[in-house]
Amino acid sequence: MNDPGFDAILNQTWLGQLEGYLHHKNDEHLEALILEVQRFFERRLIGYFSPKSIWHVSHCSRRVAAVLFLVDRGIINRILQADSTILYSPVSSAEDWVLSQTDLLPVNDPLLELISAFRRDVALSTNDSNLKNEEPA
Repeated sequence: MNDPGFDAILNQTWLGQLEGYLHHKNDEHLEALILEVQRFFERRLIGYFSPKSIWHVSHCSRRVAAVLFLVDRGIINRILQADSTILYSPVSSAEDWVLSQTDLLPVNDPLLELISAFRRDVALSTNDSNLKNEEPA
């Protein structure tokens, strides 16, 4: 999908949780964040999408922009876990927030699909964590 309107919505200036990255003196911190999101998407999320999904066929820069847009707006929490891995977890009202934003109307469905993938990943991560913490019989 080559939709400049889609990209314009997702590439809005960060105004929330990531705003500090815009004023950071070290570009490598922003580069590290982008690489982190790219790797997370490729390793953890891509399998949740059908081969025809926009997220399966779109360029990694669009994927990263969408995730960071949602992180910046506080819709996806970036959580550092005890084992130093990063987990991205949607807030409980994520879908309602997307649907309430009139400027996001053209990208509602892809964003809702993305949030759904994050929810599935969190559920799977939680299940895996519970299994690791169980005592052997």
